[in-house]
Amino acid sequence: MKYFIKSLVVASLILVNSCSSNIKRMSYDVAYNINLEVAKGKDKKQAIEIKRKIYIDEDEKPLKYKDNFIEADWQLDKQGFWFSIKNSTDSKIKILLNEIYFSDDESGSYKIGNKNLDQFDKETMILPESFYENYILPYGNSKESYFPARAIFLGNKNQEKNMNIFTKEIRDRFYSTPVQILIPIEIEGQIYDYRFLFSFNDINLTDN
Repeated sequence: MKYFIKSLVVASLILVNSCSSNIKRMSYDVAYNINLEVAKGKDKKQAIEIKRKIYIDEDEKPLKYKDNFIEADWQLDKQGFWFSIKNSTDSKIKILLNEIYFSDDESGSYKIGNKNLDQFDKETMILPESFYENYILPYGNSKESYFPARAIFLGNKNQEKNMNIFTKEIRDRFYSTPVQILIPIEIEGQIYDYRFLFSFNDINLTDN
């Protein structure tokens, strides 16, 4: 399924290039309505922040989370999830990179490995008032698009049908269950499993 949307858009591009110039080319930006929730260890998850619209192709203010130990920023782009974690304590903290897990409705749960992280090591230390950032590629390849950012269709009688197929595939993929990223962080000798949940509430195609 993950290649369906990509194939649909590519096919439309090929048709646009091969057909006569009088066929209108329609391009749409894909905007997502995303809610971030966080559960720490066995604590009840907290609704943190709702972004009404996120255009994946553009630089957006990140989704944020903060508690007494860390500040976490998340930013989504076509390939995956960029994150930054700041140490708000007076002691060093440790991120267990080798124990990060990813889950979505398409692939289930799997451990993030060296092919899924821009910079991979078993663990990393963050000094007080310092930060660590990295980039999670769910497909393990920066050329793969995890989030469709733009849709291109031919301006003909099938355009509405193709748009409906496109949005349905995205909803089927993201809307049934949240995308989850579990990051274990060791703080003062205790390991906390921070589970970041990204819920997709709506999607819009905007003519550009």
